[in-house]
Amino acid sequence: MNPFTHWPRPGIVARSRPSRLWGLGLLGLIAALGQAPLAQAAQPKPAAPAPTGPERCEASGGRAVIWSLRTPLKEPARAQFDQRGRLPACEWRAADGSKLGLSMRTLAAVQASQAVKAWLKPVAFDAKGGGSPAAHYCVQIGGTSTTIVHWGARGAAAGEMGLCLFADGSAIDDWALFYKQGGDLRGKDLATLWPEKS
Repeated sequence: MNPFTHWPRPGIVARSRPSRLWGLGLLGLIAALGQAPLAQAAQPKPAAPAPTGPERCEASGGRAVIWSLRTPLKEPARAQFDQRGRLPACEWRAADGSKLGLSMRTLAAVQASQAVKAWLKPVAFDAKGGGSPAAHYCVQIGGTSTTIVHWGARGAAAGEMGLCLFADGSAIDDWALFYKQGGDLRGKDLATLWPEKS
């Protein structure tokens, strides 16, 4: 056969074996690249990190304060405070001057803690015991009552207050808790921060 007189017929392209393999490889690569975005889309995206206590405090209109132990406290409640007896907290003040305070640890919790649950679903006060009714109410619902000094962000002492500490490490202003069980909202409505629990 004379290669100069026997050309392939029009419309037929002669292919060698390597070019056919190269074409199949190229088709496979295109198919793999086309499925890559689908595989990436099927993977769940990592969850956004939960906001910290200070971030949540600022976003909800609160101000950062420091609570400092005024009276000695036994373990395990003492473990919530640092070595100097201090605990970072968030405080909200309402237009009527009332306030509510939560420890930053309590505020940073994604799920409602014991302190928040006690505020959202209050138990009726049994009116037993003497002294501070807020301190007695704290003990009645399973908390530990103590007295603290709260300090403003710039280090100015803002007075003393009662605090109710719970076994899960949460802490709340005991008077705000006491007033809430009586139907009097002080400082902030926590249902806006934990709506699923209210």
